[in-house]
Amino acid sequence: MQMLPTSFINDWRQQLGDTIQVTAYDGIIVTIKLERVGRKIYLADGWEQFFDHHNLQDGYVLVFKYNGNSTLNMTIFDHSGLELKVGRDEDCFPYNSRLNFNNKLPSSVF
Repeated sequence: MQMLPTSFINDWRQQLGDTIQVTAYDGIIVTIKLERVGRKIYLADGWEQFFDHHNLQDGYVLVFKYNGNSTLNMTIFDHSGLELKVGRDEDCFPYNSRLNFNNKLPSSVF
């Protein structure tokens, strides 16, 4: 599990539901369950699969932009500070879709 930053929680706690949708550079949208422990909120079910799918590594910087309605866009920067984008050989994913890693089935398109 990955804890959301306290400053983010302080600003958006009341607007967050039980899940959040995260979109990365490849257009994949993943629904991730949020787990509340006291005043902290963690990315839980679905985060590990999202992390592994995007081959995230120690030293990468993840920048999240909150779009409201429990949706985030994520930008990933590698060890050298370069933004990961579709088209880089090691980052390319062959299709653009919506995935829900909690049940491994595509979620409905909104």
